[in-house]
Formats: sequence, C-alpha cells, structure tokens
Amino acid sequence: MYGSTEYEHDSLAAAESFIDELNGRTDPTTPLTAHITFTVYDEDANRLPGATVEISGQGTKTTSTLGYATWTELPLATYTYTVSKTGYSTETGSITLSEHKTYQLPVYLTSEGGTPTTKVTVTIQATAGGTVTPSGAQEVTPGTFITVTATANDGYVFDHWTENGQQKTYSASFTYTVNQDTVLTAVFKAETPESHNPYIGYAFVIAGIIVAIYATYSEYKKP
Repeated sequence: MYGSTEYEHDSLAAAESFIDELNGRTDPTTPLTAHITFTVYDEDANRLPGATVEISGQGTKTTSTLGYATWTELPLATYTYTVSKTGYSTETGSITLSEHKTYQLPVYLTSEGGTPTTKVTVTIQATAGGTVTPSGAQEVTPGTFITVTATANDGYVFDHWTENGQQKTYSASFTYTVNQDTVLTAVFKAETPESHNPYIGYAFVIAGIIVAIYATYSEYKKP
C-alpha cells in the first residue's frame, strides 16, 4: 500500500475533504446558513434610511444611510418580514433561504399621498405529472425573490423549469428574482429506466495527488 496506516488514514481524510469541497460543503456536520440584505426604496426608487426591518424570530434592524439592513448566518428556513417607516406604507412578505449564499431583497415603500410602485405578475404552474409550490399567479414588487419547488407524482420525474417558455434550470427547487411579468413552468416526464441517473463521486490518492472521478450510471431493470 502507500506507506504507513497513518499515511493511508490522512490520505483518505484528505480525499473525503476534497469531495466535500466539490460539493460546496467542507464540514457535513455544520448547519448551512445564509445572509440576507434588505434594500429599502421609496416609490421613486430613492433609498430610504431609517426604515425598520423585522424578520420573524430574528429581531429588528434599522436601514443605514444607504437603505441597507443585513442579517448574517441565518439558518436555512422560511422567514416572514415586515418593513415600515413613519409616513410610508408597511410592506410584508416571506423569503425562503435554501442555499448558502447572500440573498438581496429590495422592498419599496410608498409615501403618504405617493403613487404605489407598479406590480408585476409571476405565474407558477406545472405540466402533467407533478405539482409546484407555490402555485398560481401572484402580484409582486419588481425585484422580489420567490423560491419555487417542483414535486413529481408517482410514475413521473421532474425534468426542468422553463421561464416564459425558455429552458431555465434542471434544479427542482430554486430561487428566482421577479423583474417582469413571468410564467415559470415545471416540466415533468414519465418515469423510465433511463430517468434514474444519479451521480457518484470518488476520490483517491496517486503519488500524493488527490484525484477525483465523477461518473454516472443508469438503473436498468432485469427482465
């Protein structure tokens, strides 16, 4: 083999660490978190300092001179929020933190007597063979984040999402920024032996160099 047992152990640990890094996570036992930054505007897209931002279970913060309020290291979950300022409207909503990244969330408040910011419509729907969450049409402020999830019915598999008829992503769940009227459609297809295509990752050490190999396979049923 490659020298001592201790060396083999260290090599294996390094290989496992390398695979974890490729998967975007260096310590599988550490809970993933996310950051979120609110940017608050008035109806004319001017940034609003001094607005109060409250996140469920996470307390309140006041926007800076540039209209920012930031939370860091939030556990991945769905949160509701309320944004308010004296003399302006109060806006509420929810956001799902599903990935280890920084979420940017713009919020528009309307001053007393001002004209509300124009809303856009996002429609989330599914083809035959599955369901989506959320579902249906809703009006939102431009720049709003929305997390959508597709779930296949028995006998079907999720294939991809489309945005206004154009292929968007192969991820069953993703976060989308709504800037215009949009239709998001989850596309499902009938389950076949070829539709089972999981990924397998291996790593091993050759001459002190970590080598990673990724392969795919399909499950075929024997007659």
